[in-house]
Amino acid sequence: TLLDTVTTLSNGTFSKTITAETVESKSFHTVYNGNATYESATSSNVNVTITKRTPTITLLSSSASVTTGDSYIISGALLYNGTGVANASVKLYQGQSVIDTLTTANDGTFSKTITSTEGTFTYYVVFDATTTYTGVISNNVTVTVSDALSFDAIELTSDKDIISAYDHESTTLTAQLMSGTSPAS
Repeated sequence: TLLDTVTTLSNGTFSKTITAETVESKSFHTVYNGNATYESATSSNVNVTITKRTPTITLLSSSASVTTGDSYIISGALLYNGTGVANASVKLYQGQSVIDTLTTANDGTFSKTITSTEGTFTYYVVFDATTTYTGVISNNVTVTVSDALSFDAIELTSDKDIISAYDHESTTLTAQLMSGTSPAS
């Protein structure tokens, strides 16, 4: 397909700017039809691959370990060349299950507050390919949620029952958290 007819400069060169509009591979060459002074000529091919944009996606957690019932935030950013990809959908996975679809803000960021039960949970996000961008998968983030330790007593002891103020004696107080009849570790 003929793109354009151009006139060379006095030194025999020319340039043509081609703007990518679709994802594809293109091959270009030039043809000079010749004239009374110069013979015709055809250049070798120049191949150009036009691709989609490839963004980056990151994920992090506000905490790697929390107590059952506490909340934590899973957040991240979808960027292309350091600039946020706005209004894009990313799927948040917990293990192999999608738990939410989030929409990126104007700066490409997204977040989800989670309150979870006891366990260890691994999260990642997936951005599916669009007509403009390739699809990408984030790094994994793991959060451990555990029950809070419960104590039902504090046992306090002293190494001396009587001390003298005149001799500047001291005593050491020791406390032990107890869970039932067992010391808590």
